[in-house]
Amino acid sequence: MIVCGIGFLGFSGAYFWPSTSNQAAHPTATPTPGTDNAIISGDQLTIHDLFLNDLSGRSYNFVQNMSTDLFIDKKNIGPVQFEIGLYGDFISRSQFIGLYLPALINYQEFLTWFSSGYKDYLHNAKINIHIWAASPSGESQPISDDLAFTKQLYIYHENIMTDEQRFQLETTFRRVGIQPTFRGFSYLQYRRVNGPGVPKPKPQINMAASSDMIPAVFAPDPSNAIEPSIITLFMTDFKGDGRGLKSTSYSDITLSVGAKNTLLTCKIFYIVYYDKTNNARHIAVYIPVFQFPQQVIQYASSKIKQWMDDSDKFLIGKDKEASWISNTIFDEIVYVYVDDSLSPENKSQIAASFSDAKLAYELRSSEYWVGRTIDVRNKVIPMPPKYEIIDGLPQISVSPTNPLAAAPPSPTPPTSPAGK
Repeated sequence: MIVCGIGFLGFSGAYFWPSTSNQAAHPTATPTPGTDNAIISGDQLTIHDLFLNDLSGRSYNFVQNMSTDLFIDKKNIGPVQFEIGLYGDFISRSQFIGLYLPALINYQEFLTWFSSGYKDYLHNAKINIHIWAASPSGESQPISDDLAFTKQLYIYHENIMTDEQRFQLETTFRRVGIQPTFRGFSYLQYRRVNGPGVPKPKPQINMAASSDMIPAVFAPDPSNAIEPSIITLFMTDFKGDGRGLKSTSYSDITLSVGAKNTLLTCKIFYIVYYDKTNNARHIAVYIPVFQFPQQVIQYASSKIKQWMDDSDKFLIGKDKEASWISNTIFDEIVYVYVDDSLSPENKSQIAASFSDAKLAYELRSSEYWVGRTIDVRNKVIPMPPKYEIIDGLPQISVSPTNPLAAAPPSPTPPTSPAGK
């Protein structure tokens, strides 16, 4: 049995304007060696050089050094170092994966695991990587979260494989629907003899411009100083001016999943806002990172009205003068904050659930987070006080960069939903 784990060691990115798309596909002249635009060719060319250059030229490519422990028969045989790239094309709205493996003793076991482990990488990538293209024509703005995975996997490897070993690995990948392309020493020798050479790698994310779109890279700020998290937006979007009340609570949802009916529990939070002046109420729900977010949201859609009734009873029980809240009118919109990515299929399932519950809803996940973070970075809106889950509850962050870290949060009754 082979077990590995995969996760992001860190996120690095840059803002820059790429070169135009009408440049030659391959250089016709050899630049001066040692310069930033030097060309590597002949015997100096390596498999790693080809990995870094072959797959570029799409709308974006994001390459990371990664490491994971490899377990065989429950024994940890040590960490495996590798590089992985995510390559996307906004025109075709698709993406694929590239993988570079240095010489490994257990490369077959690692690749066997990766035939299913790639799903963890794509899942984490959708949470941590958000890249989009701005369209001058005003068309819809594509974002990397929504690109379809083509099932194409390019494997650059330093190990020499026999035909039998390659056939076994190809069979393993194709059984799960992955189309692998192996590029090892035979491929390297062909490129050394026939060319073309490749540019000297640069320490940045390479991007290629297209004629009708201007790509841009959106990377989380390393200091986390100018980007509000989803939980922060959930706690601060609905700011008030003293005209109402709010009730914050949570619900533990336990799901039975898989053939073995494994029980998984997810704690979700919700806030009911009451506006006395406008005789209205609304509710916001926060879904943390969870293996099956769509199932949690589907369940939550059936509990919305019950949660609001419970909030009424709680507030009136604390203060009878709050009895006015029972007469407020629900605007029938649920604001769902999702700290995870959702596939088109997930979104379709969620839409059906809210339709069955006769409720309207607004999903606020990665696309919403990108927009709000851009507003903060451009100083269109101020950076809100940071929140995080502490002792199982959303609380003001104790980070020294947080403007309210040294003081307790003051109650802020709601007015109307942000962006409404």
